[in-house]
Amino acid sequence: FIARYHFLTRELKYVNAGHNPPLLYEPGSGKLSQLTSGCVGMGMLDELPFINEAVITLDEPAKMFCYTDGLVEVIQDSGVEFGTEKLERQLTNAFSLEENIQSIIVEQKIMEGSAAIFDDISIIGAEFPGKSGFS
Repeated sequence: FIARYHFLTRELKYVNAGHNPPLLYEPGSGKLSQLTSGCVGMGMLDELPFINEAVITLDEPAKMFCYTDGLVEVIQDSGVEFGTEKLERQLTNAFSLEENIQSIIVEQKIMEGSAAIFDDISIIGAEFPGKSGFS
């Protein structure tokens, strides 16, 4: 996944190269989107048959959450995978992205070493100010 945000035009351009689609949440409207446009996984083919770049204009504040599949595959105490739906529920709120990430890390017991983790976990996020601009 690669993205570029232009703060003057408020445009987020991105290409997803076969990764779990990042989540983009706009608290003002309550809209949650999966950033799926892109191409097949990098390195899977000698040549990419297509690349679809998407452009989104972010007029309102938004937060983007990128993660690897290891995060949603963590086995919880109940024996059930954390899953994408639960992740989406944890991000669709008025808390900052940093607070959301800390909450996920604590709930998943990632730093305790007691979580059933079978794959690497990477998380990265960004918050966008919308028309209000950066302060």
